[in-house]
Amino acid sequence: MTEVPPLSLAAQLTGHVLAGRYRLDRLIAAGGMAHVWEATDLILDRTVAVKILHHHLSADAVFVERFRNEAVASARVVHPAIVSMYDTIDTDGLDALVMQYVPGQTLRQRLDEQGRLPIEVIAPIALTVADALEAAHRQGIIHRDIKPANLLLGPHDQILIADFGIAKASTSPDLTATGTLMGTARYLAPEQVRGDVADARTDVYALTAVLYEALSGRPPFDGPNDMAMALARLQRDPVPIDKLCPDLPAPLVQVIGRGLARDPADRFATAEDFRLALSAALRAPTDEHADQPTLVLAANHAPSFTESERTWLVPTVLVLIIAMALAVAGVLLGQTTTGARLYDRVRDAIGAAEAADSGVPSASSAPDVSADVRFTASRSFDPQGTGSPPSEHEELVPLASDGNLDTEWTTESYSSPAFGNLKSGVGLILALDRVATVEAIELASTHQQWTVEVYVRTGDADALADWGPARADGTIDGTATLGLEPTSGDHVLVWITGLDPRRVPHRVGLAEVAISAS
Repeated sequence: MTEVPPLSLAAQLTGHVLAGRYRLDRLIAAGGMAHVWEATDLILDRTVAVKILHHHLSADAVFVERFRNEAVASARVVHPAIVSMYDTIDTDGLDALVMQYVPGQTLRQRLDEQGRLPIEVIAPIALTVADALEAAHRQGIIHRDIKPANLLLGPHDQILIADFGIAKASTSPDLTATGTLMGTARYLAPEQVRGDVADARTDVYALTAVLYEALSGRPPFDGPNDMAMALARLQRDPVPIDKLCPDLPAPLVQVIGRGLARDPADRFATAEDFRLALSAALRAPTDEHADQPTLVLAANHAPSFTESERTWLVPTVLVLIIAMALAVAGVLLGQTTTGARLYDRVRDAIGAAEAADSGVPSASSAPDVSADVRFTASRSFDPQGTGSPPSEHEELVPLASDGNLDTEWTTESYSSPAFGNLKSGVGLILALDRVATVEAIELASTHQQWTVEVYVRTGDADALADWGPARADGTIDGTATLGLEPTSGDHVLVWITGLDPRRVPHRVGLAEVAISAS
């Protein structure tokens, strides 16, 4: 069926009310699969976006079924960087999605205007998208069509991913004509070209391709037509990005190269792995300035994941000031294992080898962990979660007690400091090597203004009510020590009751936890 031209479409449907509720106010986009309207929800009195499928797609029963099922599934994913799905419509011969309206422009439009984007602009976008994809992948949702046109830039460069509903539906074999590829050939992963099953690594490939184009001004592969572009990635690797952008730091070049690997097994296994590697690459020192970070984001950008990574991304002069303060308070810091590691971290950064003679304790003079207690096991605690079993980044739990302040366990990301009003808290349970009287806990974190309660008991428990009364509580700004009402037990629960309110999406990371006990 021949598509109605957009101008004629606007004339026909402007002012039309779908499902007795959504008034179509303005046609704002028309693509290969759908046309998108700015509309008004007459019941809730709010602006929404309505995406109406083209007639030839509505006539394909396989596509419509996948379209609706995927829309319902994607509505379960709660993340501030994913466009919220509100409703599905099948009325008046039209199939449509009703979703969050995002004023602004797409990343495609931004790239068309500017050609290339500096690292400090595209990095927080890539980090945020990776975090959102991880949230979707954990729900079993693969986007399959990450591209600049599906990345929406809202006010203050807020980034949101669109089209989760259409992506999976578009893989229906009934929709693929001879010589035609569904999706955007510039960003297709090799396994999509071969017709293999897509997984998280497929989205990682596409996001890396977007990062490549944003930094270099050209996609990894180009050609006279979609088929030529798609097949090129089966036959060769893209031009290494450092050939196009020689000033990019080597760690970033390596991350991009791995993200674009032809074999999915050679890529990052998850979007979270990609995000962590990208974040580390952005923090890596240059050869010329080994004590300075490669990237410090501009302060006038909206809070983003690069800004939320490590508070030690500060000018060297601030490190010197901190070191001077530590020289005064070093004795106090040296009395705890975590404090001694923090002191040594700053001392090493400024090359203060003579500090050993100044009376300030180093790690070697700090109390050995065995003088207190050791952790024999740890797990995340998410009693109100939806997984089976419910957990929060379980694979990262060991990082909270690995002795390395550069690694951390993090909560998942939420739309508000109150866990998106979905939970009352999440936490971390630490099993001690013996029953001991717990007196204090040290929490090393890169986040601020988050709230916590600490519980102690003998034996593990799956319900918060079984942990008894909290033995300490407080608001944490970075690294802090909380004194506990002395309590005997062999399990400690760090129960996070409020997330960092300054950084969006909201979460908390724990780099190190140490227990003082007798």
